[in-house]
Amino acid sequence: RRQQQQQQQQLRQRPPPPKKDKYTSGGVKFNFDTTDPYAVLGLKPHEKNKKTITTAFRRQMLLWHPDRFRQEVETKQKEALERSKLITRSYQILRKGL
Repeated sequence: RRQQQQQQQQLRQRPPPPKKDKYTSGGVKFNFDTTDPYAVLGLKPHEKNKKTITTAFRRQMLLWHPDRFRQEVETKQKEALERSKLITRSYQILRKGL
């Protein structure tokens, strides 16, 4: 009986919800450490239509456009510039493939 109570109590205890990151969208964390253009834009490989790719590109550029980081520290500005270049390159690769 005691074991059942402990098991039920463990089932009731849920892990805390994941922390919301500023650079996530739709529960997908964007991976900037990869060269996979789909991962950079937060897409799955089966999402290959122009509208989806363009929407993902625009969403990422709204987050990482260098002009948004003008008032930030220089390291953050450089990071935003590098990430925006990577996003643009990924977008160009995916658009060529269509």
